Amino acid sequence: MLFRRFLGRRALASFVGVPVLSLGGLGIYVEYRKSIRPSISVSYPVFDEHGSIFFDGKLVERPGLLPIAGRTVELFLLFFPLALLYVVMRIRKGWYLRWLELLLRAVKRAGPAFVKAGQWSCTRHDIFSPEFRSVFRRLYNEVDVHPYSVSLQVLREEFQKEPLELFSHIEATPVGSGSIGQVHLATLRETGEKVVVKVMHPNIVETILKDF
Repeated sequence: MLFRRFLGRRALASFVGVPVLSLGGLGIYVEYRKSIRPSISVSYPVFDEHGSIFFDGKLVERPGLLPIAGRTVELFLLFFPLALLYVVMRIRKGWYLRWLELLLRAVKRAGPAFVKAGQWSCTRHDIFSPEFRSVFRRLYNEVDVHPYSVSLQVLREEFQKEPLELFSHIEATPVGSGSIGQVHLATLRETGEKVVVKVMHPNIVETILKDF
């Protein structure tokens, strides 16, 4: 009975926490961009009656059944084998720690909602073991990065000009990466001031819509 109650609490916390955290992180990122780009109007995400989202002046359409089905298969292939492995690998501590590493890798690949859920799990001492929380703390600074060329393309689309017209230098290697975006160091061309530039990961909004 206690074990079933424990599983129920964990499931409830996950179903409630994941959407709130992922969309909350997206909202925080929008507010950040609004504060650093006063010349360009940035609106908060707003859903229309069809479930599509208005983001940064653009309409991101709600995915259809086929993309959602594809996403479901993708997540199944990521996590179902791990569920089977858990039955065996939980027996020994060394195996269990290895299983946690595999789970961490799967969460990184699964996308921003799952990364947010993993970060949230680190704060729940009452639900997750110390070993689990120790491994998943790495999600705060070890999220996979996207290529430098993608960052340049995002900046090009945002500012409607070549990034190196605005910046004399942009570090190719990001100094940090989170569930929503990654950060590059850069130097403003006009003033020579050192700045940080946060670039959203590609297709982040579309992925979140598929998950929810």
